[in-house]
Amino acid sequence: MLLLRMFSRKWWLTTLLVLLGTALCVRLGIWQLDRLDQRRAFNAQFGSMRALHPLALDAEGFDSVDTMEWRSVQV
Repeated sequence: MLLLRMFSRKWWLTTLLVLLGTALCVRLGIWQLDRLDQRRAFNAQFGSMRALHPLALDAEGFDSVDTMEWRSVQV
């Protein structure tokens, strides 16, 4: 009798939903770890650009936007 209850449609559906929920949570955890790596890379870039000397806004000949991004400026 117990064996018949284990293979009923209700239990199959419950098992399937639990497996799908588990897979979703694992995938979201992997996504969060990837986001952590992206954030750490951004923070490293931000910190290195902020550590450089301030740019003078009246200076001519800026190289590119990439070299000015996240830099301090001197007015």
